[in-house]
Amino acid sequence: MSLEVGNLEKLEQLMRSSVIDLVRKFNAKKVVIGNQEFYRLDINHIPWMSILKLDEETNILNSKLLINVHFKDGDLTRIPIGVELVIGYLLQLKENLYYVIGVVLVNRKPMFKYRKIKLDIPLDIQIMPKYVTYPEIYAIVKEEKFRSQIVLEIDVEQLKLIDIDYNRIENLKTNTIASHINFTSFLNKFKLNIRVESI
Repeated sequence: MSLEVGNLEKLEQLMRSSVIDLVRKFNAKKVVIGNQEFYRLDINHIPWMSILKLDEETNILNSKLLINVHFKDGDLTRIPIGVELVIGYLLQLKENLYYVIGVVLVNRKPMFKYRKIKLDIPLDIQIMPKYVTYPEIYAIVKEEKFRSQIVLEIDVEQLKLIDIDYNRIENLKTNTIASHINFTSFLNKFKLNIRVESI
């Protein structure tokens, strides 16, 4: 299964979208936050994320992801410090709350065993349309240095960083893989080949 990270064309469409476009092209839903109306993007239509549906659900403690990372501009070692690529299992815990459990690839020596990251808009977007919002998405990730092959296995210690009942941890299942990039200049720059294997 392959996945291209982000969609620059979709981002350009988003930045010039009318409310009607948001509903039709981004499956956005009207929500009221405070006294203001916003249109919340569907998670499958967020331009700086990509979603991959698996054929069947998998228990994330009993499987591993084999990930091949292809950088279209050449050498992975030339990616600037500060660029972060998140890849992992996507869990929806509430209507508007998601977690990605996996790995964050960085081009420096890893500094943290695990990190909790809010997966927000890319850092180089200065202004979003004022009526656009998106789901609350966090990542619980291991830090790894960029390389062409990654083997990702999730352990209980990592899952304990999710704010859920401990008794649920061993039974967390999903049929979805997600990726996120934190700079628009790297949209469509990464292609991931992903295989899920049972442990």
